[in-house]
Amino acid sequence: MNSYVDEFKGIFNLKWMATDNSEGNYEDKWKHPQITPETTAYLQYTSGSTGTPKGVIITHQNLVHNTNMIFKGFGLENDDYEGVIWLPIYHDMGLVGGILEPIFAGFHCTLLSPIDFLKRPLRWLQIISDIKDKKVVSGGPNFAYDLCLRATNQQKRENLDLSNWTVAFSGAEPVRAETINEFSEAFEVSGFKKKAFYPCFGLAEGTLIVTGANSEQEPVEIIIDKEELKNNKIIPIKDKSEKGTPFVSSGKSIWDGVVKIVNPNTRKVCKDKEIGEIWSQSKSNAKGYWEKPEISKETFQAFTSDTAEGPFLRTGDLGFMINGEVFVTGRLKDLIIIRGSNHYPQDIETTVENSHVLLRQGNVAAFSVDINNEEQLIVVKEARAKKNINWKEVIESIKKAILEAHNVQPYSIVLIQPKTIFKTSSGKIQRNATKKAFMENKLDIVYKWCIEENLETEVPPNTNSESIEKNPKNNLTKSEISNIIVEKLASELKLTKNQINIDAPFVNYGLDSAKSVLLVGELEEIVGKNLEPTILWTYPTINKLSEYLSNTPDITSVSLEKLDKTKNEPFATMVDQLSEEEAKELLLKKLGINK
Repeated sequence: MNSYVDEFKGIFNLKWMATDNSEGNYEDKWKHPQITPETTAYLQYTSGSTGTPKGVIITHQNLVHNTNMIFKGFGLENDDYEGVIWLPIYHDMGLVGGILEPIFAGFHCTLLSPIDFLKRPLRWLQIISDIKDKKVVSGGPNFAYDLCLRATNQQKRENLDLSNWTVAFSGAEPVRAETINEFSEAFEVSGFKKKAFYPCFGLAEGTLIVTGANSEQEPVEIIIDKEELKNNKIIPIKDKSEKGTPFVSSGKSIWDGVVKIVNPNTRKVCKDKEIGEIWSQSKSNAKGYWEKPEISKETFQAFTSDTAEGPFLRTGDLGFMINGEVFVTGRLKDLIIIRGSNHYPQDIETTVENSHVLLRQGNVAAFSVDINNEEQLIVVKEARAKKNINWKEVIESIKKAILEAHNVQPYSIVLIQPKTIFKTSSGKIQRNATKKAFMENKLDIVYKWCIEENLETEVPPNTNSESIEKNPKNNLTKSEISNIIVEKLASELKLTKNQINIDAPFVNYGLDSAKSVLLVGELEEIVGKNLEPTILWTYPTINKLSEYLSNTPDITSVSLEKLDKTKNEPFATMVDQLSEEEAKELLLKKLGINK
């Protein structure tokens, strides 16, 4: 231990106590802390930034006020409710919405593992369906509803009863009108009502919720002229064709909160239908960032220049207001939000520039675009001007580095000629200008990769995968399993089966952790075997995974006696292969306890 003292002086300067040889009576020395409304309850670290993470200081007043806002906004005082939450508790929506709000409101809440939800989104809906005697409050980011759409079919939806789902909140990432409409239509057969949708807007700096919809009516939706929006003009139209783009309101300020749209440059209050930064004034606003006084003042102590109102929290999100309804249009600081997770472009850009020796330092832009109603990551990078370079190898290095560091798969990576990326006069990268050039195909391209441009290859003979899925736990052959995976990937990525290479790594197809776990869950049902969420990393191609799955016995048929006789196998490994009941029986036996 002494060899580590110099390296960890701060830790070894603490008072250490051996729990198996203590003097005792420590409980008598404990004193009740003097807690006031301004006392710090916890630090909520903002997600997504690997460079400069910021700890948001949440006080007890913040928590009491925000849980009260949720209570009033959701209309929880009107009836008996039960909650269901799968979001991780380190996430502000999972902690405040899933743990603290049920305690404040006094209702039961079922906590579902995020991994279990991602593997089988139907589990979430089934838990809600099984609650018959109370109204249900549950929700998550927009992508969760999209996952449920993709992971269910008409038959599964008909077997659900979602009529008691009264508050289906949607937040933590942009709320999409398309998702609300598609989910409402698809699950109408389950008894789901569109007015249950509760679009809301919030952030960790505001503890959680800032604005919310009217829980007694359907979400407010408008159509905006797409071309005028590019010029920051809000022109509502009735046309739902390609000329218009739909926006759904994130609701109004709740209770005693004040929300204004403010020009981020002049700090003057915007009029209705003018785009500006969303500012919030509320007792839910945090005290600031831990040990970051300058940035705290800039973010939490903002005043309007024309009316001298304040202090406001600057959310960093852009939007406009119509009749008090807040519509979010984008982000002021280029923050990228993919499936509810925040990613700062500068962090991704640093990862990219260090991913391969042939890439020039700097001169890279990371941004997101909306593709098929889903936010996707795009990377544009200047490349060194050399001949006979294996650009595919460079692309693979970039993809691998981004996935490992940020757990997000790029949709497209574009390598461009040196000195052609858009910059300001002071040399700063212009992400918006680069994004516009990308969308208009005006970049000076050296090499371009897109997730939808996989190489064609031979695939296994076709099998009747639908009948296999209806009758799982068959002894499926490697070819049958391989073809099922190919079909699922092709369906997910909107590709033909011939575009799926069974020897290419799964990461080549944009399978980040969320999509990978979802695929694992689908395979579990088909092959009738309990699979680890990380199995796609252990067997990283369709070929290798199919080989493994076709030669692995069904864990439900493995007898306890057989495992117990395997003396050379580690106990933890044995338990991992058992059902919950079998594991309990084996554990009791190991401890010498008779049932």
